[in-house]
Amino acid sequence: MNAPTSAPKKDAEPSMPATESPRDKLRATLLGDAALPEFELITIFGGEIELRQPSWGAMMAARAVEDDEQRAIGMVIEYAYVPGTNERVFEEGDKEKILQWPFGSAIMDLQMAIARLTGVDIASIEEELAKDPLRA
Repeated sequence: MNAPTSAPKKDAEPSMPATESPRDKLRATLLGDAALPEFELITIFGGEIELRQPSWGAMMAARAVEDDEQRAIGMVIEYAYVPGTNERVFEEGDKEKILQWPFGSAIMDLQMAIARLTGVDIASIEEELAKDPLRA
């Protein structure tokens, strides 16, 4: 038995392709899926993570956090993913463990990746680190 089909509508006007204005095209580009975050794969303490670029709104919210420690740990928790997935590596409850990581080249690599993804002037950070590695 054949599946029922609907008959063509009588007096239907043929559909005309809509022409997009330059503004509509620009809005579609800027507000659509084209604005995807950049990411970097880094290895820290033997495990590879995917760090993603925060959104503009997230960066503005992070600036409002006055505690440098909370802001830095929050960036790691929010933007470190299992590579190739949408699964975050860390949870809020991991803050204390993250704070216990030994400070060295792995943490510096992590900080530099975050700086690159957020457009921070890395040269000025390196200059500050050379002056006082605990203040950068």
